[in-house]
Amino acid sequence: MFGILKRIFFLQDSTSIKWKIIVPILIIVVVAFVANGIFFARFFSGHYQSKLTESLRARGETLGDFVSLVCIDPIYSYDNTVLTEYAKKVCLDKEVIYAYIVNKDGKPLTDYIDTTNEDIKQLNINLDDINVKGFANNLKNSKELSVLEISTDIEDQGSLLGKVIIGLSTKYINKNISSTQKS
Repeated sequence: MFGILKRIFFLQDSTSIKWKIIVPILIIVVVAFVANGIFFARFFSGHYQSKLTESLRARGETLGDFVSLVCIDPIYSYDNTVLTEYAKKVCLDKEVIYAYIVNKDGKPLTDYIDTTNEDIKQLNINLDDINVKGFANNLKNSKELSVLEISTDIEDQGSLLGKVIIGLSTKYINKNISSTQKS
């Protein structure tokens, strides 16, 4: 058996022209398939990542649109407790790192940070002396956690009342891409 493999791959003791032609062609085909596999794996993982990011962005925009619709009355009535409850509910999603509502001047109307969120716990940030807007700004510059921020206007009859700002973690996208590249 070893003798046959040796003759095929090393062209020893083979005077037949078919072996001298077939073996190089087989080697070229195998190399081409491997190169194509590597290229397409990298190409499709980048495409897959952009589609997942697009989907995450759309989800965040939809969530922001919904919250902006229900925030109009509490903003007019200065009911920050209800606005904070909305922010808390948005933060129940595992990919939401922060959610807050600001008035038309950019002043936060809510100040809720979900301290039970595993991603926030891993950051080791002292949350006692920081508001949610400062926390969001710190995360934008963080190397530990990548955040996609979505900002949605809160409007009533064309008049700007404020904004809903949602920070979404891209950790799960990155984790998904890493697992597909390994397989």
